[in-house]
Amino acid sequence: MDPDEPVRRALVLGTANVVLVGLASLAQWVAWLGENAAGLQPTPPDAWRALGVVVASVGPGLVAVGVCLGALRITERGWPFRLTAAAVASVVAGTARLVVLLELRRTPGDVWFVAAEAGFGVLVVLAALLVPVYDHDVTARARREEARRIEEERRAAEARHQAEVAELEVRRDVSRRLHGTVQQRLVLASVELEALADTVQPAATADRVRAVAGELDEVREQDVREISRSLLPAGVDIGLREALYVALGRLPASVATSVTFTDLVAAHLDDPDRPHLSVVDRLLVLDVVEEAVTNAVRHGGAGSVAVALDVDLPTGPGEGPALVVTVDDDGSGPAAGVQLSGLARLDERARGRGGAVTLGPGTHGGGRVQVRLPVGPSADART
Repeated sequence: MDPDEPVRRALVLGTANVVLVGLASLAQWVAWLGENAAGLQPTPPDAWRALGVVVASVGPGLVAVGVCLGALRITERGWPFRLTAAAVASVVAGTARLVVLLELRRTPGDVWFVAAEAGFGVLVVLAALLVPVYDHDVTARARREEARRIEEERRAAEARHQAEVAELEVRRDVSRRLHGTVQQRLVLASVELEALADTVQPAATADRVRAVAGELDEVREQDVREISRSLLPAGVDIGLREALYVALGRLPASVATSVTFTDLVAAHLDDPDRPHLSVVDRLLVLDVVEEAVTNAVRHGGAGSVAVALDVDLPTGPGEGPALVVTVDDDGSGPAAGVQLSGLARLDERARGRGGAVTLGPGTHGGGRVQVRLPVGPSADART
């Protein structure tokens, strides 16, 4: 923000106050003139006297505004200096105004009239100075609060980004260790057991040892690889659609699958060159889709699964675009009253990112799982 902008704002506000009061003084003088015309006997034309009233009411006030708000910049000083400068300027400007008005009006030197005019002139200039000062303080406070809010949001986003980076690093590290170190040790253990089976007696014991070796191979080939894959699914670093294709491709051939997406998703949200969806968000969506598909096939007997990606555009102030991923199946659908703990945990994760996971009846007679996540241009900074 321009550092002189608050000063200009104060000058405009103070000038407007002085001009408005000057016009009010002119109206007051015209009314007074009409009531007392018989005893005035003005020498100059009334138009010049009217102009003189305006100048007398506006001129000293404008000078006070220029000196206090422009030259002294009392808006940037403490309240003791503000009040002292405003009081002195108000008394000087009010006195100058009174002297000119008394001369123009040719009025009797009535004490109450003089006191009222003097007090009015001082209060006018004082208000013209202190109202901009108050406005400056209120505006400055609002700007500080806005800056504080923006800074807090920035820090929260930075903390979230660091947490996401740490989570991804842990996922990659654990996946790498499972795929490398753990699997290697399981292979060695299986080989050792096979060798041990050739040396032990009786035959039943040897067969049991070979069975354990086979179980280790099965754990290595299925469980360990599945855990490693779930930590960092294939294709997730490239894009959400690529990861969905890979995940659905592992389903049995008897289950028909489809992935559809709008042009907005393809061109902007899931563009590999300009991703607006962080890897953590992709992992969350992928986990929801896999959980929904697993429930549909295993518990609902689904023969087809359809995944649709779309973007909801904002409809009101303060809203942002949101990715909406819908999973429909043709199975039996969710049973009434059944609590699915897997989806509940995923919903908790989604709510932590400003989204939600919902479960309900689908359009094909089965179930519908939908995940909604807010997205935006800042998401690529969190990838």
